[in-house]
Amino acid sequence: MVIKKLLGLDVVEPPYALLRRDGAIEVREYGGYVTARVTRKGPFRRSTQRSFAPLYRYITGDNAARASIDMTAPVLVQPEGPPGDGPPLAGKGVEGWSMAFILPQDYTLEEAPAPGNEAVALRSVAAHRAACIRFRGRFSDTRGEAQRRKLAAWLEANGLEHRGDWKLAGYDAPYTPPWLRRNEVLVTLA
Repeated sequence: MVIKKLLGLDVVEPPYALLRRDGAIEVREYGGYVTARVTRKGPFRRSTQRSFAPLYRYITGDNAARASIDMTAPVLVQPEGPPGDGPPLAGKGVEGWSMAFILPQDYTLEEAPAPGNEAVALRSVAAHRAACIRFRGRFSDTRGEAQRRKLAAWLEANGLEHRGDWKLAGYDAPYTPPWLRRNEVLVTLA
C-alpha cells in the first residue's frame, strides 16, 4: 500500500464509460466535474511549474473553508493561444498554458470552496465525449505534440470530429520513474 501511495496509484480519477478502444487510443464518455485552474503565459516548463504551487495550496487549505481536498488524477495541461481551433501542444501559436486539478466527484461548482489565491479559478466542465491516446515517459509539450498528431490522424481516419481543445493529462507524481508514468493527450469530441 505504501508503494501505491508513493507512486500515486491509489489516486481517484473522474469516472468514465469506455466507448471504444483501438490500441493506445480510447473514446470515453465523461460525466461533468469541477476543476481548479491556473493560467500562465510563457513556455511549457516555466508555466506549468508556476501553476502547480497555487493549485496545490488550494487543495491543501488555501481556500475559504480552509478545507483539505483530496488530490485526483489526472492533472490537465492545455495550451493557450489565439481564438480558433486551438493551438497544437508545442510550437507556434502557444502563448501560455493552463493547468487544472479535477476536484473529487462530490464537489459542484457551488459547493467547492472559493480559492484564497485570485490566480486559481474554478470551472464546471459539462459531461462530454473525449478521445485520448496513452503514452509513457516524461510529461512534456513536445512528447505530447507527437502523440497529438497520431490521435488527430486516427480521428480523421475514423471520421470523428473534435473541438480542437487538446490537453495533456498526467496521472503520476513527478518523482514516478518515466517508464512507469501514464500520460495522455485528450480532445473533446464534437
